[in-house]
Amino acid sequence: MNLWSVCMLPPEEICKTPLDLMYYPGPWIEITPIRAALWHLQQEERVNWKIRVIQGTRHLAALTSGAAPDILVTHWHGEYREPEYFSPTFEIARRLRRQRGSFSNSGGPFLVGQVSTDRRGLEVVERLDIYDMLIARPPCFDDFAKNLAIGMNRMVHSDSQLQFDVDFPVISCGNTKIA
Repeated sequence: MNLWSVCMLPPEEICKTPLDLMYYPGPWIEITPIRAALWHLQQEERVNWKIRVIQGTRHLAALTSGAAPDILVTHWHGEYREPEYFSPTFEIARRLRRQRGSFSNSGGPFLVGQVSTDRRGLEVVERLDIYDMLIARPPCFDDFAKNLAIGMNRMVHSDSQLQFDVDFPVISCGNTKIA
């Protein structure tokens, strides 16, 4: 079953499907509490994903050089660098997007960009059209997987009435602007 087929399932079933998630929350972020929160989701059997929270961009580049995860969530550094908007995480996402092509009928990955609230940086990343979903850093991770699964489902069912949690900061998903 490829990722496109998985995305046709309801979010609860997507969370129960064995998938690989890699998450790079950004520079200077303490990852231990994030790892602990996501580990608890696994222990409570709310998600059946292999979850890796990555400390740095070099580690992320090394892990994604051989094989892509099913879901990749990366902080976008571009808002910190002007004028070229280069960032290692963006280059990784762009490479994976090129390899994947269209999300339709693909084997993945589902690409999620996490941006800061910097409006200029957000406008740039939206124009670049690399990510399938854009989010701001969530305040908590209790429903992180569920909300990613809703985003994945909405990629296949663009007319879906599924709603993201109020405290999960989604900016856009597919061609739909949320915030």
